[in-house]
Amino acid sequence: DPTKEPTVQPTNYPTKQPTKYPTNSPTKQPTGSPTSRPTNDPTKEPTVQPTNYPTKQPTGSPTSRPTSGPTKEPTAQPTNYPTNPPTNYPTKEPTGAPSRTNQPTISLAPTYQPTTAFPSWGNTILPTRLGGGEVEGGDAATIQFPDTFFEPNRVSNGTMFTVTALQDLSISALSTYTSEVSEGLVQVYVRPGSYVPHTASDEGWTLIFNQEVYQRGYDELTHLGPFLEDQLVYLRGGDSVSFYVYTTEKLSYHYSDEWSEGITVADDGSLKMYAGIALAYGKWESGCGAASLQPDGECKFAPRVFSGQLEYSLSTPTTTTTTTAPIPSIEFSTPNRKKAQSDDCKGITFTLEAKQNIILQGMSIVVMNNIASEVHIYTRNGIYTENSLTNSDDGWTLLYEGKIPEQQNKLVDLDDFGQGLRLAAGEVRSFYVFSRKGLFYTDGEGAMAFPDPYITEGTPYAEDSSIVIHEGRGTKGLFRRPLETSGKWAGILRYHNDS
Repeated sequence: DPTKEPTVQPTNYPTKQPTKYPTNSPTKQPTGSPTSRPTNDPTKEPTVQPTNYPTKQPTGSPTSRPTSGPTKEPTAQPTNYPTNPPTNYPTKEPTGAPSRTNQPTISLAPTYQPTTAFPSWGNTILPTRLGGGEVEGGDAATIQFPDTFFEPNRVSNGTMFTVTALQDLSISALSTYTSEVSEGLVQVYVRPGSYVPHTASDEGWTLIFNQEVYQRGYDELTHLGPFLEDQLVYLRGGDSVSFYVYTTEKLSYHYSDEWSEGITVADDGSLKMYAGIALAYGKWESGCGAASLQPDGECKFAPRVFSGQLEYSLSTPTTTTTTTAPIPSIEFSTPNRKKAQSDDCKGITFTLEAKQNIILQGMSIVVMNNIASEVHIYTRNGIYTENSLTNSDDGWTLLYEGKIPEQQNKLVDLDDFGQGLRLAAGEVRSFYVFSRKGLFYTDGEGAMAFPDPYITEGTPYAEDSSIVIHEGRGTKGLFRRPLETSGKWAGILRYHNDS
């Protein structure tokens, strides 16, 4: 501490330690000598007076994010597109023009020969701009789909989902929610048809967006577009295409137990979107196994619904590609279809086991002829329980709802399920078929035991090379307690293999 009064003679040297903080007024005498160079670290608190010179050295590299405001002066010419985020380190020489992508782009014109021995599903990726820089069809309005958002409540590195075009259209960009405000790489891949079972690698996928993106978190959509080289994803009416949106950070998306993978979640009359999956702990399936944080090593989670929007327009490019025949459906008829006579139930369950990857497209059921009726078909993952059939549709997803007219035939072909319901090899799924005016089935194996019938629910009774159908239970009303005996659903399943 300083003395209360000045000493008679000045000290030979300054005090050993400077004061902890600057004084409000200067000392009566300067220190013996100035420091040889500025201190390396700034003071913890601002000094009373500003320093005479700037900091000793500039920062070692540009900041990780662009500045929040515009440049002090405008550029000589406006840029065609917003510039990409700055690189982490300066390049040795300036580039002639800013680069648009980090990866080579795919060709914009169709190849002279097909790329595989098998035809494609009819989807093409074409340039946005045709002759003269105009979009075919005039100033086609951009439509945001869906117009209502699915609230994000889960996060992971990526999500996959499928859409089906109900008329010719072109998808030009998309937007998504992320888990936090941050900066990171975002990539968007696309492939024709279903993503099942193509989740392990980029084989068969096309990269259409590849940029470092400032991600805006939960409160604001992060825009991903335009696609590389201004490409469009063009779909003819009836075509389906799958998207994989991946980031090195975290995407946000929606989960609800009311959905099931492959179920329609949005439909605006031009485009349908289906519940998909999430891929966590890495890119593709690299997060499965030892990299997974789950005890079972899982990294794929379903169902998950994309939280965001697609941007599309109802315009048709002048460039076309050769159309191909649709994949033929397999119609599998249960062996008891023509023998089905039991009519004491209005609903019956069965479980379907997939031996191979399939897409279930629709079914035909056996009902009383000359009687109109309402029909409902529900599905759920795994094997149902007796309690799941009592008084509630909790855990079930409505797959089909419609009315059948009076007709002479007992076998009624129901409309297809839109995109179709995907089952991977080894997957088991339960179905509940209900007809308000009743339907026909046959008794299960145990029901025919006399004098003591027993339940043989779950016993397989029909199969081919791709599927196995197991016995279920009948109900006298919609979601009512099942009968005490098992039964065999009768009808036809329409599906195709998804290799």
